[in-house]
Amino acid sequence: MYKFILISFLALLICTGCTPEVSAIGGEAGPPSDNDLANTVSEQRLEKLSEVVRDLRDRDANMMFPNEEDFRAAVRRKYPAEDLQNDVMLDGWGNPFVYARYGDNRIYRLHSMGPNGSDEHGTGDDSPTRGGSTEIE
Repeated sequence: MYKFILISFLALLICTGCTPEVSAIGGEAGPPSDNDLANTVSEQRLEKLSEVVRDLRDRDANMMFPNEEDFRAAVRRKYPAEDLQNDVMLDGWGNPFVYARYGDNRIYRLHSMGPNGSDEHGTGDDSPTRGGSTEIE
């Protein structure tokens, strides 16, 4: 009996650091991967860029989305320091975000080219994506 207790105690000591991390949501979670971190950075930066698009659209009486040149100029105005512009205009993998409008300028899509750095028009590994549309009555 004494040996059993001693072996159990030693096993407990050895495995104290062996337990996996548990996320707040539940389930096992290890440390975040580089892709997870890059995706999080991209999400945060896309929110800032989407706000620029919404601000420009809200100023337009016709509710059209801005062209790419106006979009980039608005980002430069909002983030005048060049390092801030680079921070917000590059995704978590270091690639520029893609901004496109279509549908008579009533629809836009803003997305990261994802880990492979290739624009797949919001599909494939392109993520995350933001977009919106507006109807003019």
